[in-house]
Amino acid sequence: RRLDENRTRGDEMQSYRHLIQRADSVMTKGPFSVMTKPMTPPSGDKHDYESLATYYWPCNNATFTPGPHCNLTTGLPWVGRDGHKNPYGNQFDKVPMDSMITAAQALSAAYYYSGNETYAERAALLIRTWFLDASTLMYPNLNYSSIRPGVDNGSSSGVIDIHDLWIVIESVGILNGSEAWTEVDQSQLIGWFGELLHWLLHSPYGQGADLKLNNHGTWSDVVRSSFALFTGQSDVAQKIADGVPDKRIKIQIEPTGQMPLEENRTNAASYSCMNLRALFNLADLASYSGIELFNYTTPDGCSIRRAFEFMIPYALGKQSWPFDEINKNFSWGSMIDLFRRAANAYQSAEYEQMISLLPKPNRNFFESVGLPDEDDKYFTNMLYPKQFYD
Repeated sequence: RRLDENRTRGDEMQSYRHLIQRADSVMTKGPFSVMTKPMTPPSGDKHDYESLATYYWPCNNATFTPGPHCNLTTGLPWVGRDGHKNPYGNQFDKVPMDSMITAAQALSAAYYYSGNETYAERAALLIRTWFLDASTLMYPNLNYSSIRPGVDNGSSSGVIDIHDLWIVIESVGILNGSEAWTEVDQSQLIGWFGELLHWLLHSPYGQGADLKLNNHGTWSDVVRSSFALFTGQSDVAQKIADGVPDKRIKIQIEPTGQMPLEENRTNAASYSCMNLRALFNLADLASYSGIELFNYTTPDGCSIRRAFEFMIPYALGKQSWPFDEINKNFSWGSMIDLFRRAANAYQSAEYEQMISLLPKPNRNFFESVGLPDEDDKYFTNMLYPKQFYD
C-alpha cells in the first residue's frame, strides 16, 4: 500500500521515513556474490557456498591450552568454543549473503510503501546477482557450510546459515508488482529454491539439520516450509506443519515455558529469542496448511505462547536472567518484533503496551549489522503493522 503523507498517522509516517532512510543507505551496497570470496571451496568452484563453523577456532589460539592432537604450526584441528564467534568467517559467504538479504528486504519494503521503482530495481539487481546470473550465482546447496578446518569440509550445522532466506521470498512477493521483477525472474527463482529444497530434503546435511532438536531443527522447518510453499509443494509444507507439535513444541518447550535446549548454551537469552522467533515463523507458515500453532497446547501445557510469556519478565527487566549470556551486545529490546507479533497473533493490547517498556536495543548490536540505533523499532512498525484490539 502507498502512504499518503497527508493522511497517515504521525507514528506511522515516522516509521515510513526511517524505512526510506534505511533503503537509501543500502542503495549503493553490493551487489553481493559468492564469487567475491578470496578462497575457493574444496570443490574448486567459487559458485559453491562456503562458510566456517561460527564457534570454532585454531587449536593454537592464544586463549587455548593446546590439546595433545593440536598442530602448533597449522592450528589444526580447529576446536569449539560455544558462544565465542571467530572473526575468520567474515571472509566467506555468510556475511555477503546476509547483507544481500537485509538490503533486499529494506529496498522491497521501501518500494511497496513509496511506489518508487528505483528501490525495486536495486532489490531486483541484488537478488538476480546472488541467485540467477550465471557468472555470479550461488549453486543451490550447502555442501561446504560450517567447515571445521582439520575436522571436515562441511556439516549439517551449516544449514542454519540460510535461516533468513525466507525473507528473500517475501521480498520478491512484494516486487511482483514492479516492472523491475519479470515473470522470467520469478520462474527462475522458483526453480532455484526448488533445487535447494530438494537438497535440504535428500542430502545428508539437509536431513541432519532436520533431526536436530534445538533451534537448528526449528529453523530447518522454517526454511523448508517457506521454500515448499514458494515452489508450490504444498504436500511438503503440510507434512512439516503437521510435525511441529510433536517434533518441536513438545520436545523444546517445558510446561513452564522454558526452552532447556537453548538455556544450556553460553548465549542462552540470544538463542531462546532465536528459537522463539523461528516458532513464530513456523506458526505463520503452518496457517497456510490449515494448522493452528499459535494457540496449540500439549496436554501438559507446553505452547508457543507459554514460551513467549516465560521471557516477558526478563525482557521487561522485572527479573534477572538466570542463565548464561556472554554476548555483551545482546539486548532484550531486540524482542520488539516478537512482542508486536504476539500482540497481533493473540489480539493482546497488553502485549502491545509492553513494547514501550522494552529497553533500547544495544547500539553496538545494530552497528555490528550495519543498522542505526532503534532502527528495529521503526522497521517492525512497517513489517508488522500494529493491529487494533478490543
